[in-house]
Amino acid sequence: MLATAIYAFNLLAFAFLLWRGRCADRIAVAAFALAIVAEPLVGALTVGSWRAGTSGLNLVLFVIVWWLAERADRWWLVFVASAQFVIVATHAMPLLSENAILWSGIALRNGLYVLISLLFLVGAFEAWADRRIRTGAR
Repeated sequence: MLATAIYAFNLLAFAFLLWRGRCADRIAVAAFALAIVAEPLVGALTVGSWRAGTSGLNLVLFVIVWWLAERADRWWLVFVASAQFVIVATHAMPLLSENAILWSGIALRNGLYVLISLLFLVGAFEAWADRRIRTGAR
C-alpha cells in the first residue's frame, strides 16, 4: 500500500516536472522512471546477500543525478544526488555483516526514497518559480 502511494506521488511529481521543468529536470525524471522500471529486472542479480544489480542501478542513478546537479542550476538535484549517494552507501551494509545492520540499511533506503519523492515535488515548484521569476510574471 505504501509503495503504491509513493509511486502515485512520484507520478504526480514527474508530471509536474515534465510540464514545468527544463531539460535537466526532464532528464532526472526519465532516469528515475527508468530506474523504477528496471529495478525488478536487475534485482535478481545477487552475490550472496548483496544485491549487486540494485546496487549497480542505484550507483548509475547517482552518477546521472550528480552529473545533472553539476551542470544545471537546480538546487533540488543536489539534494537528490546526496540522498542517492547515501542510498548507494547503504548497499555496502550486507558486505559488512549478514543481519546485524542489514535491516537498518533497508529502513534507511526506504526513508530516503520517500525524501527523494518529496524532493521531486519541490523540484517541480522550483521549476515553476524559476520560470515565473525569469519571465517577470506577478
